[in-house]
This record gives sequence, C-alpha cells and structure tokens, in this order.
Amino acid sequence: MAATFGTRSYFLSYLLETPLELPDSSKVKLREVWATTGETPRVLCVTVKLHGEVHCIPWEDLELHKIVSGKYTLRSTSEGSPFQSGTDDLIQIRKHILDRQIVDLDGAKVVRVNDVRLAHVRDGLFLVAVDISFAALLRRLGTELLARKMFPGKLLPSYIPWSEVQAFVPASGGAVRLASSADRLRTLHPSELADIIEDLDAATQAAILDALGEDSVAEVIEEMEPDAQVSILSRMGVAKAADVLEQMDADEVADIIDDLPAQQAEDILQEMEGEASAEVRELLEYGGNQVGSLMSKEYVSMSASATAGETLEALRRDRPEAKHALAVFGLDDKSRLSVVVPLTDLVMAEPNAPLWDLGMERLVWVRDDDPISEVVEILERYRSLVVPVLDADDELVGAVTIDDVLDDLLKAGGKRLRG
Repeated sequence: MAATFGTRSYFLSYLLETPLELPDSSKVKLREVWATTGETPRVLCVTVKLHGEVHCIPWEDLELHKIVSGKYTLRSTSEGSPFQSGTDDLIQIRKHILDRQIVDLDGAKVVRVNDVRLAHVRDGLFLVAVDISFAALLRRLGTELLARKMFPGKLLPSYIPWSEVQAFVPASGGAVRLASSADRLRTLHPSELADIIEDLDAATQAAILDALGEDSVAEVIEEMEPDAQVSILSRMGVAKAADVLEQMDADEVADIIDDLPAQQAEDILQEMEGEASAEVRELLEYGGNQVGSLMSKEYVSMSASATAGETLEALRRDRPEAKHALAVFGLDDKSRLSVVVPLTDLVMAEPNAPLWDLGMERLVWVRDDDPISEVVEILERYRSLVVPVLDADDELVGAVTIDDVLDDLLKAGGKRLRG
C-alpha cells in the first residue's frame, strides 16, 4: 500500500506536479492517474513515460511524502509494467474529470472542475470531492499560497462531494458513466435538467440523454428552447428522434417538427407510427395564428350523463397528464360537446351528480380555425384553465389549456400569440 507520511488527503494538481522517483533514482513525471468507476472511484495506478513507452505503476507501489504545504516527494518501489489496453471502463482523472463540465445535482447546475480532492480511506486512495473554486485555479498556477497571504480568508475552496456530483465524461468508446447516473438525474425536474443539458457540450448532452430513457428524454426536450430541440434531435438520427417524439403530445411534436428542416421533418414523420404521425400532420396544416396550431389533441371526455363519482374513478384509472385533466368535457348522445366541468367543480360535487348539472352555465368554445387571440380572450374573461376546440362540423377536436398559452409565451416568445 502507498505510504503517506504526514498527509491523508491532497489535491490532484499537487500530485501531477510532483516528480516520481523510480528505484534507480531517476525521475519521471506523472502522465495520468487511473481510477475505477462507481459511487466512490478508487485509484488503481498511475502512468508514466519510461524508456520510450508508457508504463503503468500500481498505486500500492508508491510512497508519498509531504515536505511543506503543497510540496511532496513521490517514490516508487517498481517501474511498473508496459501499459496494456482494455481500460475503457476506468476513469482517467486528469483527462476525464479535470477541467470538465459536470452536473452538480444539489445545485441543479453545470460547473467546471478546477481540481480533484483525493483521500486515503481505510485500504486505498479514493476520489472524494471536486473543487470548483477560483482558489483551485490559482493552486494549479502555483500562486495559491501567495494569493492567500495577500487576501487572507478570501480564497476558499468550494468542494462538491463526489456522492453529490453526477459526471458524464466522454471517452473514446462513448462515455464513462458513473453508477446510478440515470436514477439520480431523474430526481431533477425536467425543466432543471433541460437548462443543464443546454449548457453542456454535444458529447456530454448525448451521454446524459442516452442514460435517461425515451420517456424522460421526451419530457426534457419538451422543456428546451426551440434551437436546442432542433440541435439535439438532428444529432439523434431519424429512428431515435421518431421514437422520442412518439412519447410527446402531438401539439408539442408539431411545434418541434415545424422548426426542423423540411426533409428531416418529413423523414421523422414517416418513421413515426401511423396514428401519431397523422395527428401531427393534421396539426401542421393549421396556420401559425390559428387555434388548431396551439391546441392539444389530448383531452378527457365522458358521457354527460356520467356521475362525478364515475368520472373521478375513470381519472384515477386512466391517469391522464395533469394538464389534460384540468377539465372534463361532457358529451351528449351524439358525441357532441354538452358541458365543460372544471376539475375543481368535479372534485367538490356530490358523487352521484351527473356532469350535465355541473360546470359553467354557458358553454364556451372556439373553432379550430379561429385566431388564437379568441382563446386568450376567453381564458382572461372567464378565468378558465381550458377551452374546448370544435371544427366546422361542431365535432370536438381538441383543447387549449392555459399551459399551452404560457408555453408559447415563455418558450417561443409568443410568436403565435402575436400573429
């Protein structure tokens, strides 16, 4: 085991700047420090250049001695052995971690690693934290101690424990991904994760999205800015992009497809399942300022004779997305819209009350070819959360929710609302 006289933890930057003395008293410089993947990466070896080739020296063969603050001597009891391939499952701490962008799960943000904290714990050397501070940059430049004297108490390290950091590090064979990565990333809200991914380089974006699964990827892409959506889907390839878009509501897909290059959009639509593709194509036929371009094809409808209790039971069974359950549309015996019952009214109603006795006294709706301003006016005048949409034959074809309007304002700059 490596001996550590007078120190139990230290920074990677100090280790990389310390000459390594070999058994014949010659000195070489560390090229890299290698560690396992997992929740707590353990240092296995270091690599040096010796006799014109790269040698791997096990960490157990090294002795580390501290001289003064930030100064060490490093000796090896062996020359190690020529470096072997087959290490794609290991982390190269210098290459993969230092200066890399990482995801700080606690802060839900992207930060850059300026140094790495290593520590001896029981039977080995482990990567325990990263330092993202300005002090870490000065440390690597060799000016940290001087700066601390000039600004006492001002330059402090800023550690993020490794257990609280999710790192995706591009490697030659793809990405080295730490254990439990997808599960931990899913603890973030899709909008937080979208903001994080938009700040990452393309390779790291791909690594994170690959770990999430199609359902989660769809939720995250929905929250992204239009240019980021186009960029990411373009790199996915047609088949994968189609699979992801099939997990979204048709109105969300139509917005994204409308921003893609024409040929790419057509290729994706042809790759999507027939019903999903048909719904999107139908929405794309509407003009940019028509209600149909903003509406969702997803909504909750029941027979107007159904009771409040029966309707609530159906909601519990089918579990529609929250934005689609803001109101229930009651249909008559000809499947025409008869009543709109807000969810709050439904919850507070007597269980045996029929839908036709609930909801607003005046039925309010818009046509699919009406200008979007009509929807905004209704939402404002009646303080509604959802407005049903009918076609020229009075058939119920969709709904526009307050979320749809807010999404257009926040994500697309209100381009449709402005006409």
